[in-house]
Amino acid sequence: MFAADTAMSDERKQRRLIALGKKQGAFLCLKWAEMGLTNFRTVNVAGKSTFSGVRVVQKVGTSGITTMKTSKEDVLKED
Repeated sequence: MFAADTAMSDERKQRRLIALGKKQGAFLCLKWAEMGLTNFRTVNVAGKSTFSGVRVVQKVGTSGITTMKTSKEDVLKED
């Protein structure tokens, strides 16, 4: 992206890449924050332990099935 730009100094290219990396990181954090137990329908509880649980879930509105590890708080709420 910046390699072909000879007018931009190496230091400026580096600062620009760092800024873009931070922006991408913030976007991914927001995207993952949207994902939660409320976005999925539990098909089955695959297992529970003292510290977490594993569920077989289906994302609402799709037919794809996957597994989701849940936190200790979620396991305690169920019980």
